[in-house]
Amino acid sequence: MSVSGGAPPVEIHYEGAVQGPVRVLNFTGSPIACAVLDGVATITVGSGGALTSVFVQKSANQSVVNSAVLVNDADLVLAIGANEAWCVRFWLLYDAHATPDIKFGLTVPAGAVGRWSITPGAEHAFTETQMLAGAGLGVGQSAHLEAVVETGATAGLVRLQFAQNAANTNASTVRAYSHLLATKVT
Repeated sequence: MSVSGGAPPVEIHYEGAVQGPVRVLNFTGSPIACAVLDGVATITVGSGGALTSVFVQKSANQSVVNSAVLVNDADLVLAIGANEAWCVRFWLLYDAHATPDIKFGLTVPAGAVGRWSITPGAEHAFTETQMLAGAGLGVGQSAHLEAVVETGATAGLVRLQFAQNAANTNASTVRAYSHLLATKVT
């Protein structure tokens, strides 16, 4: 693990079980602690260990071919504690052929409440998905997904999921440099 910076922003890079760098932004004070649970880095910073923001960037393209079953994104995941509320924003870079398109969803800890939406689009419960039309292979597109997640007694992971809207041999891909920025509300 390496730490760089001094005054905010400070970057913490953890190599190993977590793919790509995990960056912590917008905090004051110390100490800084890092733990890994289920392959996800949990970073605590600031006075009293209060975490305010987390930035996670996708390190490589990830594709789904011939499957409409949601899969976990390998990088875009956030560990949150019990009795916390988070605003989570994703900037998604994707590539999908017009035939399979691409759909997105979120997994959240058991018992969590909140809503999410892809702009532009309707709001969704955590059990719903949102389809986005593909423009053709090699045509990069972007979308913004925002969610508010409030946990109860159960801590866990907020994770992006994606799949083809209709199974097809043309790949649907979430591209490198997609990222999430999460801010702890309570």
